[in-house]
Amino acid sequence: MSALTPDVLVGQNVLDVTVAWHIYDGVRSPTPDPVWLNMSGLGQVRCGCAGRGNVNLALSTPVSFDMDQYGVIEVESWDNSEIRSFVGAEVESAKLLVYMPHDIEVGFVLRTTQGCLGVANLADELRVGPWPSEHWDGEEIAERE
Repeated sequence: MSALTPDVLVGQNVLDVTVAWHIYDGVRSPTPDPVWLNMSGLGQVRCGCAGRGNVNLALSTPVSFDMDQYGVIEVESWDNSEIRSFVGAEVESAKLLVYMPHDIEVGFVLRTTQGCLGVANLADELRVGPWPSEHWDGEEIAERE
């Protein structure tokens, strides 16, 4: 997987959004990790939590797999209507999201022809949703100027 920065998504169209769910003992994780943005000129771009507290972007193919006693990872096209609204959108710009008290990079915002999409690592949980919205209420994050 080769590392990417959010600015390489500018000028690309979102063709689909794919997610991976960790399922353990029949219970699905409350948030997906990772999420893949299928971009017109790049292919599948994996957005996942990185060990440094930010979001890692890389070209990667989504694959479901079994982890034996630790559960399974199931990959599927994301049916979330808020996220599906970005399919077909062109990315016009990208800005970093930072945790405000310490100016630590935690993700990014994509400004598209159909609104803004935020992607962030909040306490090792991937958060993806329209930006700004109630989805982000109570979080001390902002776009880096």
